[in-house]
Amino acid sequence: MIVALQIGKGNSQGLPGKNIKPILGRPLMEYPLMAAKNCDSIDKIFISTDSDDIGKIASKYDATRIYRPEDLSKSETLTEDVLIHALEVIRNKHGINPEIIVLLFCNVATTTTLYLDQSIEILRNDSTLDSVFSVREYNMFSPIRARKLNKDGLIEPYVDLSQFENISSIRDDQETCYYLELGIQVLRPNCIDNIWDGMPPAGWLGNKSYGLVTDGNFDVDAEWQFPVVERWLRNKGFTDSSTPYDQKK
Repeated sequence: MIVALQIGKGNSQGLPGKNIKPILGRPLMEYPLMAAKNCDSIDKIFISTDSDDIGKIASKYDATRIYRPEDLSKSETLTEDVLIHALEVIRNKHGINPEIIVLLFCNVATTTTLYLDQSIEILRNDSTLDSVFSVREYNMFSPIRARKLNKDGLIEPYVDLSQFENISSIRDDQETCYYLELGIQVLRPNCIDNIWDGMPPAGWLGNKSYGLVTDGNFDVDAEWQFPVVERWLRNKGFTDSSTPYDQKK
């Protein structure tokens, strides 16, 4: 069985209420749920949250709520601990030992059924893979270009630049830099069972993860990102009154 698991808490410290903030007239968290609901490979949807409002929205997509305890609903709570708890509930309370888990973040709108189908097929066809995650090229944000400020306010490299060769001011001369964009996170349960052994800082990747290059962008954590995500959604055919999935209803 393939299950989708959406996670999101009510108390978002960086941008309060971001998970249910409207975008094109719908709560942000609905967009990944739409993709999961319209993915024929997904058998059941779960939502792990401490928020009644989030739980109510997810119920529109027949998501079964996993009640997140208070100690897993704090600003400092690790995603790893949330996933471990959710999988325990899915197995022990609901009697489901999933073949594949499709992980959805409430604040990531750039999940599509097409990408989910592709990722599930890739994972099913290669038993050596732990997961499939979406990535996008961001050469302008490569480690070579990253900087930090020291205690005197002076600019320093964020990483040791001696490990790189042929550093150029032309950003596209370097090896292509990809970032996880988190719209697609398709993984085997063992990635959560062995989450502390996976690739940091996202241990649920496992240790052999296929990078599906997409046109997604980012998880929303700041106000300025909403117009960017709205433009992406419009380009995909979403409007205030319709979605690309309406023809399947």
